[in-house]
This record gives sequence, structure tokens and C-alpha cells, in this order.
Amino acid sequence: MSEKFEKRKSEILKAAQKRFIKHGLYKTSIEEIARDLRIAKSTLYHYFATKEDIYYSCINSEIENYLSSITSMFNDEQLDPETKVRQYLNLKSSMPQSYKLLFRMIMNILNDSSLPVEDEIFQTFLKQETSVLNLALHVNLPGGNERLTSLVKENFAFQSYGFSFIYQLHSSLVEKTIRTTEDAQAIEHMSQQWMEWFMKR
Repeated sequence: MSEKFEKRKSEILKAAQKRFIKHGLYKTSIEEIARDLRIAKSTLYHYFATKEDIYYSCINSEIENYLSSITSMFNDEQLDPETKVRQYLNLKSSMPQSYKLLFRMIMNILNDSSLPVEDEIFQTFLKQETSVLNLALHVNLPGGNERLTSLVKENFAFQSYGFSFIYQLHSSLVEKTIRTTEDAQAIEHMSQQWMEWFMKR
């Protein structure tokens, strides 16, 4: 594909992503995306077959950015291994804000309201994330903690999504303005316990 084609495709994804984040898949139309870009609806079909194709391309774009971020993080030679793990968990906890479509898809899966294509995307994504973590362990913990290595290989990428639930709970309480000091302390304590549990495994 030409550079011009890829540039236009990227522009379409950026415009569509804003629509999908604000209105969701079903309340966003091809016409609205085209109007935002000031192009004809027919032009969009030169780049994507359907609205769903655009939507899942947006999710895959977020996945690429997310995986690139954690790869760069674990490749940072100035950080010690524990700091890298903490930053990885902090990045994951920011997913509801930084990777909104990806997080929404994961919530659909956990709420048993996902489509088969979303299940397939997530399974592929989870394998990719686990692969990045395994490589990071090989580099950062050569011949190191076997229990930690085993934990990450088998469970860490998947179970660390629990951290996102803590973040979501915190955000929900803040938005509803019912959060008390005790709520905040309980959530922070839960988060810290969860982190310490993984680091000690």
C-alpha cells in the first residue's frame, strides 16, 4: 500500500475512534464518520469494508499502541525489574482512560455480552501480551526467580486485569460522588495488597 493510502487510513481510524468512544459501535454511523472527515461515504469503502471493520481496526490499533508501550517499558535499561512491573500495572490500571475501546471490549467479555470476533481478538491479544512479558522476564530475570517466572508465564497477563477492576471501582465511586475517605483507603489498600501478593509469589 502507498504512503498516501496508509495516511488516509490512519486519519479515518482517528476520526472513527473519537466517534466510537463517545457513542459506541451501534450509535455511530458510516455517514457520521465520513462527515467528520469531510469525505464521501463511498470513499470510506475504499479503505474498510464495513463499519464493524473500522471499529475492530480501531481496537487493534489500541492493542498495537498498548503492546508497544509495555515493550518499551520493559526494554528501558534505566529501570530495575520491580519498577518495570509496577509501571506495567500502572499502565494497565490506566486502560479505562488510555485505551478506552480495548477496555470496553474486555468489559463486554467479562460481562458475557461480547461478540465472537471480540473473543477472538482478546485471545490473540492475551497471547501477544503474554509473549511480551515472557521475553521481558528472559531479559530482566535470567536464571532468576523461578516461581515469579512461572507465575507470569501462566497467569500474570490475564490475572493482572484484576487491577483494572480496582481502577474502575475507584472511578465509578468518584463519578457518583459517594466516595468517602474510608472507601478511598479501602481501595488503595486492596490495590497495594494485590501488588504485594504478585511481587512475593
